[in-house]
Amino acid sequence: MEKLFKITLRNDYAFKRVFGVEENKDVLQDLLECIENIKQGQDYCKIFSRMLL
Repeated sequence: MEKLFKITLRNDYAFKRVFGVEENKDVLQDLLECIENIKQGQDYCKIFSRMLL
């Protein structure tokens, strides 16, 4: 079963907690790659990481 976490980038605490630690460097990289590939009008992206599941 897939767990989906909804974290908004406006939530600075959650952002720093998830992406601000060395162990989650791969998660941050996935986020940046996802943002880079977002199509016009799309306001979200899915990020999959074993550390978050």
